Amino acid sequence: MEKTSEKTATINIYGEIGESFWGDSTSATSFARELSSLGEVDELTVCINSPGGSVFDGLAIRSTLVNHPAKVLVRVEGWAASIASVIAMAGDEIEMALGSMMMIHNPLTFSVGESKDLRKMADVLDQVRDSLVDVYEERTGIDREEIIDMLDEETWMDAQTAVEKGFADRVEVDDVVNIVASAEGLQVNGVPMPQFKNAPVTFEQPKVAENPIENTLPPAPQAQQTNDEKGDDDVKTVEELTNKYPNLVNEIAENARKDERERMKNIEDIAKPGFEKLVAKAKYEEPSMTAESLAVQMIKEEKEAVENQMKDIHSDAAALNQVGNTGDPLEPKKKTSALVDLMNQMRGGQ
Repeated sequence: MEKTSEKTATINIYGEIGESFWGDSTSATSFARELSSLGEVDELTVCINSPGGSVFDGLAIRSTLVNHPAKVLVRVEGWAASIASVIAMAGDEIEMALGSMMMIHNPLTFSVGESKDLRKMADVLDQVRDSLVDVYEERTGIDREEIIDMLDEETWMDAQTAVEKGFADRVEVDDVVNIVASAEGLQVNGVPMPQFKNAPVTFEQPKVAENPIENTLPPAPQAQQTNDEKGDDDVKTVEELTNKYPNLVNEIAENARKDERERMKNIEDIAKPGFEKLVAKAKYEEPSMTAESLAVQMIKEEKEAVENQMKDIHSDAAALNQVGNTGDPLEPKKKTSALVDLMNQMRGGQ
């Protein structure tokens, strides 16, 4: 967690939910403690990329967010599976990154004991399932029995499906998820899918409209057209659009300016000394270049510079290898001295 301004903060929930000794994790205890340390904030952006984990930690984290006075924006950046999807339901607004996934299924556990112990545990799992259904039903409005069927089937939803079913509000097209094929099967952000019962064979990303604004807004309600609203097909130019819908055009322009300011800030945050020309090019000559693509370019140029420096070192050292043995007992020291001088020159010394 970190504050992004005096009254806003970002929370990254990556890895498993609950205590884990094997990697990144988020427990309810640490979450509540860190959230309290942020102090008073008006807006929380909660970024989720998690396969799930402890049901009760997840329920507690969701309750902590729901009861927090700040507005909560949830962004599913990779996937929100199992109990992580329940945490996502805490958002006043829920965004799905392009290509991200959400998965819901029945709770599971391990148990030992006599037959009566196992029957009791099965009843407990049904009660836990009902508590999850309560959360999904409140958020989506889907019939309770339909949600139970979805849990039984271990239902996977791509970004657009999650929006259509009410598990999210919109698809955010600026974020793309890392989905690759490997020897272990399909992986989402490095996590193998075969470990799940009903993981999809392929991940179909939602279709991106030519106008990116269409992808960041929830579907508009279908209202009957009035006579004044008809004839939109006659709008052919920007001027005509501005005259007919000035408020919409102003909103689009303001959103564009906001995106550009954010792009500039992100570029300045990652700029490194020695790459001034490349940074200026990204900021002013190539408006489509993001901070991420700039970072990749800087890494490439840095790597090439190191490789060229190593080539120069080997080339200069080769000249020393040509010096023959004259029998002078001081010859090894002379070679060493020459090599030291060479290295000092390369560092800019004497």
